[in-house]
Amino acid sequence: MTSPDNIVDKKAQLRWAMLDKRDALDEITRIQLSRIITKKLLALPAYQNAITILAYKNIGSEFDTSEFIQDVLTNGKILVLPKVNKANKSLDIFRVENPATDLINGVWGIAEPDPEKCKPVSISEVDFVLVPGLAFDAVGQRLGYGGGYYDKLLAGRNINAHLIVAAYSMQLVKAIPALSHDIKVDFTVTETSI
Repeated sequence: MTSPDNIVDKKAQLRWAMLDKRDALDEITRIQLSRIITKKLLALPAYQNAITILAYKNIGSEFDTSEFIQDVLTNGKILVLPKVNKANKSLDIFRVENPATDLINGVWGIAEPDPEKCKPVSISEVDFVLVPGLAFDAVGQRLGYGGGYYDKLLAGRNINAHLIVAAYSMQLVKAIPALSHDIKVDFTVTETSI
């Protein structure tokens, strides 16, 4: 049996390897792949039927969420974005009506909702969650950035909410070591598969 410490070590090794691999993709390729992935996301019945969408503002070499976020707003859905609460090692989520004016530079340089301009939302109100991460496997395990922020947030979700990942196909791996508190996603959407 694998010990929790061993799992944590394996996850850390995979995390750094995947960051290097993803960062090696050139910007033009990332933009092209993100557009293909976005079209697939928007075609999902889970997205089309959703009203309240939790997304995120991408950083670095992550899948580019900008077109997805624009579609949420254009189609009259409710856009919710996270704000890091470092003190509690958690995420607070807020409704964002205008990303151009409602966001501020937050923790780790991530664009986050300005609590003075945005209304808080309960995770139980969200019916579609676009979940970030570094690596994913065929059974829905996800490797995040190591803080446990999303696992903590998603533990309180509506059980009918769809948890969806948008990632490049090179982020798919055979298996991700998991701990009991790790929350699986429903679908991983890449440029080549769902």
